[in-house]
Amino acid sequence: MQPGETITPGGQTPAPPEPPSEQPAPPPPPPPAQPIEPPPEPPAPSVPAEASWQFQAEGPVGSASQAAPVTGTVKWTASEYIAHGKGLSWYALLALGIGVVILLTFLITRELVSCAVVGMVGVIFGIFAARPPRVLEYAVDSTGVHVGPKLYAYGRFRTFSVIQEGAVRSILLMPMQRFGMPLAIYYEPQDEDKIVLTIGAYLPHEDRQLGMIENFMRQIRF
Repeated sequence: MQPGETITPGGQTPAPPEPPSEQPAPPPPPPPAQPIEPPPEPPAPSVPAEASWQFQAEGPVGSASQAAPVTGTVKWTASEYIAHGKGLSWYALLALGIGVVILLTFLITRELVSCAVVGMVGVIFGIFAARPPRVLEYAVDSTGVHVGPKLYAYGRFRTFSVIQEGAVRSILLMPMQRFGMPLAIYYEPQDEDKIVLTIGAYLPHEDRQLGMIENFMRQIRF
């Protein structure tokens, strides 16, 4: 009983108020999530100055150096083709063959003009067969093949081949055009290596044998 408190008869003494229960303090909010940064890349290893490659005139060590184009000139003198001895019997067989062809042409076409053309071709063939070969000056250099006063540039040909004709060897240059005439050059055996080396610096080599026409001309000793 507290001083000054009124006592009511038959009443009950009220219970003292309970102290308010203490609520636990809310936990502090979590700190804001920090962005995860990727780990820093390791620094690139430094290359020593002497290990970096630099161009040099002679090329890097261990690399295959390309052969420099041949700049020299190879000159020689040779016959323009192989001359075969022809007697009267050879020309008699030629005349007989031309006569047979003319007869067959007439039987097939019944035209005298065609027969005359065949006869003229046969006469021209005989004239060329009787003409002795000329001795020409040849040369090969960086510009092409020189045959007398004429220059045949390498761009006119696609390949070259070394041809064996009995005891004689020659170089045959095949033209770029499909129906172009090949160029045959003859030389002395001791000059073959130098000539092949010079031409091979500008044209690819191709293994080739004599064709049907070449073999036929060789058989008739043209």
